[in-house]
Amino acid sequence: MTHQNEFGGLWTQQKLEVLSKYLPAYTRIFRKNPRAQFYTTSYVDAFAGTGVLRRPALGGIAKLIPGIAEAEEEFRKGSVRRALEVKPPFDKYVLIEKNAKKCRELKALAAEFPEKQIEVIQEDANSALLKWCGNLNTHHERAVVFLDPFGASVEWSVLSALAKTRAVDLWILFPYFCN
Repeated sequence: MTHQNEFGGLWTQQKLEVLSKYLPAYTRIFRKNPRAQFYTTSYVDAFAGTGVLRRPALGGIAKLIPGIAEAEEEFRKGSVRRALEVKPPFDKYVLIEKNAKKCRELKALAAEFPEKQIEVIQEDANSALLKWCGNLNTHHERAVVFLDPFGASVEWSVLSALAKTRAVDLWILFPYFCN
């Protein structure tokens, strides 16, 4: 597996838990609401990483505490894997990652879901999102776009392009540190 630095803390799990509740509610709306059923839905994850949160192995403690291995597996699921497991599913998934090794892991993850339409794009998230916005058919498509960069690496032109589509639910997370 590609090394992905450990990051986050309690807020990371809170973010992922909220996302895990939001995404199935979003897709249910488009399946059950007669005025929304004709839309194609997409989940777009820029800065996708590998789909897994890296943490030290549990070691022998996993044998001592019943259920801890399963809880740890659930804990390690990143935004990509959580989105791929959503029921009802999205119609399309777009995973954007600049790092080639991480893209290979995303493709391996995508192979676990052969029934889903998943596109892995190896490119800078800013340029990939601008292209994606330009190709979005706003009359027939809706999307959740998840931006969780390592720092302030999202360009204003991308945020503006996403807003102009008027077809995107945008989740943008950014680090905020105070001393």
